[in-house]
Amino acid sequence: HRTDGCQSSLEATEMQWLEEELTDWKLAPHGIEKYRNALRDNPTFKSLKQEMNKLFETLLEEFME
Repeated sequence: HRTDGCQSSLEATEMQWLEEELTDWKLAPHGIEKYRNALRDNPTFKSLKQEMNKLFETLLEEFME
């Protein structure tokens, strides 16, 4: 699958962004991990992530043409 490398890179960026946002809230490191995992498993977050992934794949396919 063409987008596998991009997908894992996207997920790494997403997790880094979540950690940076949570760090800005001055949470303790163990709190950051707990909230990050809770956010990642949240249905709304998953739904948004799926929409972003579809959009990303569409853009990538158009770009590759």
